[in-house]
Amino acid sequence: MERTGSVTTCDREETASPQPPEAAIDAVLDAASRFRGTGGLVVIEGPPGAGATHLLSVVAEELHRRGWRVIDNRDHTGVIPSRAVVLADGGPAPTRHVDEAVVIVPVTSGLAWGEELTMTAARLLGEARLSVVRLSPLPHDIVVGILRGEAAQVPDADVEHHVTAAAGNPLIATHLARHGHLQQPALDRVVLNRILARFGPDSLSIAAALAALQAVTLEDLPLVAQLCAVSEQDVDGLFDSLSSTGLISRAAGDEHHLTIPWMTEALYATLGPATRDRIHRCAADALSRRSVVRHDLVAHHLLRSSPTTDPHETARLLSTANALTASAPDVSVQCYQRALAHLEGTSERTAELTALLARAYLLAGRPQEAADVGRALLTESGNGPTSTYPWLLPVVAEAMKATSAVDEAESILRSHGSDGVTAVLATQVAYLFAASGRDVEARDHVRRARSSLTRRSIRGQVNVLSNLLHAQCIAGDFAGLRHDADQLGGIIKLAPEESQLHAWATLAHVQSVEGDLAASAEAADNAEALLAGETWGIYVPEVRYARAAVGFAAGAWDDVLTIATASDAPLSRSGTVSYLHLMRHVRGRVLANRGEFTQARKVGGGPVDVPYFLGAMRNLALAEVEMLSGSHDAAGQRLNLALTQERLPGEIRAALLALLASVAVVRKDDALVRACVAEVEERWGIAEASRQVRLEMLLALATVNQSTALARDALSEAQGHGFKLFEGRAQLTLGQLEKDPEEHFVRAMNIFGDLKAVPWRRTTASELRSRGLKVPRRSRSRVGALTETEVQLARLVQAAHSNREIAEVMSLSVKTVEVYLSRLYAKTNCKSRLDLARAADEGRLPLN
Repeated sequence: MERTGSVTTCDREETASPQPPEAAIDAVLDAASRFRGTGGLVVIEGPPGAGATHLLSVVAEELHRRGWRVIDNRDHTGVIPSRAVVLADGGPAPTRHVDEAVVIVPVTSGLAWGEELTMTAARLLGEARLSVVRLSPLPHDIVVGILRGEAAQVPDADVEHHVTAAAGNPLIATHLARHGHLQQPALDRVVLNRILARFGPDSLSIAAALAALQAVTLEDLPLVAQLCAVSEQDVDGLFDSLSSTGLISRAAGDEHHLTIPWMTEALYATLGPATRDRIHRCAADALSRRSVVRHDLVAHHLLRSSPTTDPHETARLLSTANALTASAPDVSVQCYQRALAHLEGTSERTAELTALLARAYLLAGRPQEAADVGRALLTESGNGPTSTYPWLLPVVAEAMKATSAVDEAESILRSHGSDGVTAVLATQVAYLFAASGRDVEARDHVRRARSSLTRRSIRGQVNVLSNLLHAQCIAGDFAGLRHDADQLGGIIKLAPEESQLHAWATLAHVQSVEGDLAASAEAADNAEALLAGETWGIYVPEVRYARAAVGFAAGAWDDVLTIATASDAPLSRSGTVSYLHLMRHVRGRVLANRGEFTQARKVGGGPVDVPYFLGAMRNLALAEVEMLSGSHDAAGQRLNLALTQERLPGEIRAALLALLASVAVVRKDDALVRACVAEVEERWGIAEASRQVRLEMLLALATVNQSTALARDALSEAQGHGFKLFEGRAQLTLGQLEKDPEEHFVRAMNIFGDLKAVPWRRTTASELRSRGLKVPRRSRSRVGALTETEVQLARLVQAAHSNREIAEVMSLSVKTVEVYLSRLYAKTNCKSRLDLARAADEGRLPLN
């Protein structure tokens, strides 16, 4: 307890009891004793939930026990203590309380004291008859103790959650525990009235307006006053009071918002439809007139208001949509849709907005809708839109690529493109030719696009090179890819952010396929920094697939499963067929290499009726399952059948040949191994192929040629570039070739054990036994290392977040969170989320 003049500050004691701390009780009792005979004013000041009113009751009872006369200890309802007037001698009640008596009053920190209290305090301060006792906020454990006493039936994990959600205010926490929120609006309104009544008669309407505005600056307060028909002075006072008591928080810059989310929603629910509409329209109008316009807030208010045919509102929707296309394309889509639904104008105007809507759909990561809208516009309007909006054709082609409608994209480009195809269109056409296995035509368009680079701006060069990398990747031209990736890396940071994002996402993807894991991870980091927390959009699937591909190569297979599983639903919804199958393919590879063959067939196989090159990928996935499960003949037949397919992309053909060579090694078909190697060498050159294809070929040749040198080359490359599975396979091959194999087999066993690669570990164990060597056993630790995803999940459970909140934070579905939690329980030997939280609290989980 620290004394400063007539002000006493009382810090809380570390106790789980909801009773006021002894220091606070003593401070008030000491102040009353000092004013014995002279009279005085004692003000108990504390934030909401600090217990000022409760302290008043405790002190009044104690003074009564000591023989003081308590004249008044109830408010106008006769229930809640609002003040205590006490006399030391037990005499008659004074006519003016503070002349002979001690008046004790609780107030809320930050609130104006009221005219009467302020004037009395000012007079008594000069007479040394004023004492202020300030309380610190209730500690977390005390609020938890109060809540457990008020709602004993609530589980411990939910208690922590409610206290956190209520920002430490026990009144709100108790309401949440007893009734939930947004489930019984009548009860919510009662609690809101109790919380806000102390701030004045207009507090509920003003707070509801603040909730509807979502985020406000000091510049917005006159607007709030206008909306609520109160004085600006009243709004300023309430705003300061809510800020002082922690119910309003300051965000970035000068923006403020209500601190407790459920309270914001409950306040908004108190407004009638007409009032909401008026607030949103006024807010959109006011925000649009600012010198610096927050388009996201304008869009929020426009979309929350009722639709109208007012041309001014349509114009505002369009300007907002245009401003948000790059930064918030999903919101931009909603604005374009609202404007189109009420547009009154020419067909040319409708065509313009439809073209803009197609682009917004694509940027929002919704390529199926972009393709549908763009296709309809091109079909109905002929070549008009492509001459007016030259970017429309690339948008439609890109959307069709993402949905794997390659033939249709090629047809549209041929129908609507001109002889003077632009460089961007040339790269699109190059990708389409490469994706259909027409390498000569693809190379021709790559040359055309490259020839124009020096005549283009930095932005144009970055966009053209980004598109070229995709074409070279699907064609298997990794020599050209490496050259252009280096060129792109030299200029990428000179381009605008949107072009940078496109380039970094592209580099992350193609370098993960090429096998430069470090460069891919760096590019993904740069892309994610520009995405700034965006949960979906056109570039997100590329970055997430790159993370998954790098994770598979590097042996972070749990992370791969997490990424791929979480991406399945949004990719399915958006119609991004290509990345949907790529994600399922890499997920199936993890399952197959872990021996989960039934699930691998289900995930990696996918539907039969898919576009031709995705059908080849399907056969590649199933052939790997068959090979690892011991069905080598079936795997060989499937791969040979896939290789007979016409118009096969170079990248996929090389991967099929590499896996066929591995199958041929097991079947001891040396001639087939050499044939596969020869075709890869002739078409692309083994040294220029992707690293995965090169490693497969090196290991196959090492076995066929009985060459430890080739096996050691494969081992060195796998170790140098972080290819964990290939490192284990290279050790296995060396064990099969060396005269003293045990050391290599043991290393392979350890690597496969870390990966949980059951089929490979069994093969290695069989090799050891066939040579009369002992199979090493792995020691089991109580809790193994957790992946980054598992660590994040455990920490969120420890912080008492619900599954729905965890799903929002991690951008997953609730069902996926439940699946991951089940796996985490099994991995950590925990039986429930409470058990998991305790294990984290006690340091039994490796969370660092």
